[in-house]
Amino acid sequence: LGVNLPASLYARSKLRALTVHISGNINSSLTQSKMCDSEEVAIIIPQVLKTHLEDDCVEIVKRRKLLKLPRQPNVETILRDYFSYNVANTTEETNLALTAEVLDGIKIYFDFVLSDHLLYSQERQQYAQFFPPQHQLQVSPQPNSSDGINGINHISALDGVNNMNHKQATLLPSSVYGAEHLLRLFVKFPRFLSKAQFPSAHIHLLHQYFKDFFVYIAKTPNLFAEESYEVLDTDSTDTGNSMAT
Repeated sequence: LGVNLPASLYARSKLRALTVHISGNINSSLTQSKMCDSEEVAIIIPQVLKTHLEDDCVEIVKRRKLLKLPRQPNVETILRDYFSYNVANTTEETNLALTAEVLDGIKIYFDFVLSDHLLYSQERQQYAQFFPPQHQLQVSPQPNSSDGINGINHISALDGVNNMNHKQATLLPSSVYGAEHLLRLFVKFPRFLSKAQFPSAHIHLLHQYFKDFFVYIAKTPNLFAEESYEVLDTDSTDTGNSMAT
């Protein structure tokens, strides 16, 4: 049976579950840690990635361009490639399992919050071309799904498309958008994590995973390029420059 939950609630519960899983595998006493406040949730994004974020804003807001979609590599591919990188550089199976959990949580969060939190106003018309108004996200347990980062996923996000005959592939934001929007997620993460009221020890564990991921993204070529943008459709009348908080 499918279980339909509000997007933010499901994404929050997924990330909460994976942090509990992480802490439980490392130190059971972490579950007794104090809850973190907003100051503890700060995520430090390396300057080289901040520069990409600033350039992205200039291209869209000032130069009135849009990213060419679908992006290659997309978010799902970036996360899978990062997991493969960890497989090649890690020997402890537990670490791989936990890394897969974190990456799966990032993907799910990305899919659920992009439309409301990660788009500039200039991008909304483009978003609607891929995800029309009738497109709705649902959550459905898939015990035998192979869609997880490490090939084993107990919960997968479905978009409400009629897939009864499994002839139509599910389309999610993580298969359309790329590194630029993924970075925007990490800018928003502090607010999401603060609202979720995670124990501070769980946040610190996530920080380490995020830090390692940032290092990987920063040294991976061809994720960001000026030629990835195209001139915004002149028919668009949206002149705003805000991104939802």
